[in-house]
Amino acid sequence: MRSHTERTSSGFTLIEVLVVVVLGAVILASAINVLATNQRTHLSLSTKVQMQQALRAGIEVLPGGLREISVREGDLVSMGRDSITLRGARTSGLVCDVSYVSGTLKVMKVGDWFAVGDSVAVLADNDPSEEADDVWKVEFVTAIDTVDTCSNGSTAQRLTMSGMTLGAPPDALSLGTPIRSFGHRTYSLHSYLGEYYLGQRAATGSTQPMLGPLAENGLSFEYLDDTGTATAVATAVAEIRVTLRTDSPVVVQGSPLMASVSASISVRN
Repeated sequence: MRSHTERTSSGFTLIEVLVVVVLGAVILASAINVLATNQRTHLSLSTKVQMQQALRAGIEVLPGGLREISVREGDLVSMGRDSITLRGARTSGLVCDVSYVSGTLKVMKVGDWFAVGDSVAVLADNDPSEEADDVWKVEFVTAIDTVDTCSNGSTAQRLTMSGMTLGAPPDALSLGTPIRSFGHRTYSLHSYLGEYYLGQRAATGSTQPMLGPLAENGLSFEYLDDTGTATAVATAVAEIRVTLRTDSPVVVQGSPLMASVSASISVRN
């Protein structure tokens, strides 16, 4: 009787190997997808936080200047959808000489230089022992001479102002009396090197970027009267709403990530 021995071998069949490979690929793809999703979420959240922080820094710049203006006294010079021009305090000095013949003042430099076009207010003290006759005279600077000194050797400017009469009360000035300058400052949406920024421009300078980049519609102003109704009359403005917007190259659900922040500022009447 013939006998034979059956030979057996251990291992995986090709089908089993393919099943394991497919399952491993599915699990790995799922893990990679979860990791990518977490990275995108972290990137979008951190980017949005940075955008919000930048916008808050910008929104803190504007309210200070807006709260100081008096619309009834003409401090709101121009009103635009994406720009605003204000008149505000610029510099100050002390009167160290008065020419009653030419109507000019020599002013000791305390802060920045005064400039042609500045609106200035100078205190006419008249009788130093009386408070009732003190008046602030407001005029415009029409000419300046920055090569001058006070009697104590301090650097000074000689200012010529339109229409200012000096001499007898209520026009008498005391040496050392304060003089303050008010100038125009414009905040606007400013294009710089292909990007948009919150820009600032003084009356005699060029626009300088302050904050950005912003979105193409990154700055807007709304002007409301005391009833909350939009108005185009400067003297009727009681509240100014400012909105800053920015976008990012980061794309979330097919759209660029965007952020905005708004503030409402009540102005002095």
